[in-house]
This record gives sequence, C-alpha cells and structure tokens, in this order.
Amino acid sequence: MARVIGIISSKGGVGKTTIAVNMATLLHQNKYENILVETNFTSPTAGLQLGLVPAEHTIDKVANKRMKIRDVLIEHPSGLTMVSFSMVLRELKDMDPENLMKVVRRLKKESELIILDGPNGLGRDTVLTIENSDDIIIVTNPELPAVVEALRSARLSKALKKRVLGIVINRVGDYEYELLPEEIENLVEERILAIIPEDPVLQEGIAHRTPVVVFDSGAPSAVALRELTQDIIGISLEMPAEKKLGLEKLSGVAPKKAHKKKDMDFIASIKDSFENDINVNFRGILNKLKVGKTAHAEGAEKPAKGPETIKKPAIRKEDALRELTGEKDEKITQDVKGISGRISHIFDSKGKAEKAEPKTNKKNEKQIADVSAQAAAPPKEKKRGIADKFIEFLHTDYDLKTMKAKK
Repeated sequence: MARVIGIISSKGGVGKTTIAVNMATLLHQNKYENILVETNFTSPTAGLQLGLVPAEHTIDKVANKRMKIRDVLIEHPSGLTMVSFSMVLRELKDMDPENLMKVVRRLKKESELIILDGPNGLGRDTVLTIENSDDIIIVTNPELPAVVEALRSARLSKALKKRVLGIVINRVGDYEYELLPEEIENLVEERILAIIPEDPVLQEGIAHRTPVVVFDSGAPSAVALRELTQDIIGISLEMPAEKKLGLEKLSGVAPKKAHKKKDMDFIASIKDSFENDINVNFRGILNKLKVGKTAHAEGAEKPAKGPETIKKPAIRKEDALRELTGEKDEKITQDVKGISGRISHIFDSKGKAEKAEPKTNKKNEKQIADVSAQAAAPPKEKKRGIADKFIEFLHTDYDLKTMKAKK
C-alpha cells in the first residue's frame, strides 16, 4: 500500500499547493512513482498552476460511477500525475467529501506515494484529509496569524493520532517584522523541515504554468524544495539538467507576446469548461452546502423559500468545544470560563494580578485615586507587545480532551 502524506494548514494562501506540486514533480523526475491528489474540493487550483483545467476527468466522476479511477489520472507535460475535483460549480451540489475520500483511498493501489494537497480551514474536508494521511506536513509563513494556525493544525493532527513530520516556513524574506525560525519552532513545538525563500522565479514559473523545479532548477526556492523532498522521502534527488524551460524556448514569437497569447488561450479554455454552468441553481447549491451531511442523512433538506436568510440557532462556546473534543463532561463549562479568564489576564495591558476593590465609598475614594494615578503613570519596565503576550498564552499547553492546562 502507498504511503500518504498530507500537506495542510488552516491558514489560506501560505503555499501548500505550490509545495505539493513541486514535490510531486521532483519525485516523478527522479523515477519515484507518486500521485498528487487535491482534497480542496470546493476550490481546486493545483491544476491551474500546471495549465490544466479539471472539468471533465475528475474525482467526482469516479464517486458518481461515471468514470473509472484510471480515467481521472491527469498527466502534466513534466510527467506529474494528479487527481482533482471539478471546477464546474454545479458539481458542488452533489459533493460528498466522505465519498470522495473513499476514491482517494482506492488510489493507494495505483502508486507508491500519495501526496494530498489539503484545503484551508479546519472543516470536515480538512479532518478527512488528516484522517486519511499517514504523515502530516504543516505549511506556514513567518507571520503571527499563519503561525498560530499552524499550531492549531498541529494540535488537531495529534488529536487525530497522526504523526506530524514538521513545519515548512514558506515565503521567507529579509524583513525585521518576520518571526524568526526559532520563534516559530518554539511556538508550534514541531521541528522545521525547510525554509523556502520568497522567490520571484517561483512566481514566474507559476505564470508560465511550470513548477519552479523544472522552470529553473537553480532558483533558491527550487533548491530549498529539493532539500525538503529529500528529507521527507529519505533519498538523494537530482534536479533537471535544463534550466529556464520558459515560453521563449517553445515559440518563435517574442517572449511577452507568446506569454500573452498562451494566457488568453488558457483563460478561454477555462471559460469553455464553464459553458452553461451559469444556468445552474446557485441557491440550491448554497443551501446544499449549508445543510450538509446531517440533513442528507435525515432527509431534512428543503427547498429555499425565496430570498430569506436561513436562520441557525446560536452555537455556545461550550457546545462547540464539546463537539470538537468529544467530551460530554459537565465540567467543560468551568474549564472554558477558566481559559477565557486566562486570556483576559494575559491581554491586560497593565499586567496587574491584583485589582482594586469594586466597592467604593467616601473613605476609600482617596485610595482609589492614588491607585488610578499609579496605573496611569508610565511603567518603569518596557512594555511587552501584544504578540509577545499572545505567544506566552499559546505556550501554555492544554489537554485537548479536558481543555485543562497541563502542569
């Protein structure tokens, strides 16, 4: 059976797809059989980076028993083999992530390695991606929001009993405001697999719909991606001998004109694949996505009654956490309140552990005024930034089942 590696991050735009595409391409060029599978079913973009429009031969056709599994294996000129979901909007109406994942599991018989390009967020499709992976790679950028999401992704993966190989820090520049690698490693508590630099050559390769490891194997990002892939697979890899496999080599036309013409042809092919797609009942699609699998099972889906917004009952914080952790312990309410209190304490700009007495009267008005004046005075020590305080809070480890701080 094939080994399955899931590349995930709950933060969008960090570069999961770019890393997955280049890893799969590099392995294929070194005769290591693999298949890239896009599990971002609602927004499949890996094919677009390769100049492929996934509209006909897609994984949903196998789930609906309209095609055989080998018919949906798309091959790129570089040799990379991938499987994607349809970009046609009407296909979302009958999308069932669990059925699609059953097809993904069948692909294990077709290759030595399966690389899953995961979706954004921590929804059901992400959980399914993690559950169907043997190992997890988490991608982040050197900024606080992306790093916090990397931490959440790592903890969810461990809660699902999956091995996290480490984190990849992508799009690293030479900027003072970026978090340092050691800071990211300490925060996420996972080893750094690779640091991919911000590289305009990589973006140029995407514009030419060619993976950077093929477009320019000597580019800084291509070298870092090779080292990452070698570390994960455990074999020595060679880069393609030819560099700058750009459009100027494929056409006698001036490079810019050739590039523009290719772009227009590609966009036209995308629009052709969406022909008549605008006639689909979009309200029906949105309602289907909102209702989800539960309504499917109970037969509770009903047609929308005009433009009214579907009202949903408010979700309490305790219920959401109970659903995530599977806990039914009544004490979870107290635990949540305790965590909320800790957050408030850490974000308190005065950093005081003691508070003034809430009761006031004429006798202690002077004392309260003194305390207020002391609080308003500039602190003797340098104030810590909000990022430092937030990192301090995140360093506190909580048990995912009980939501209590570990001692």
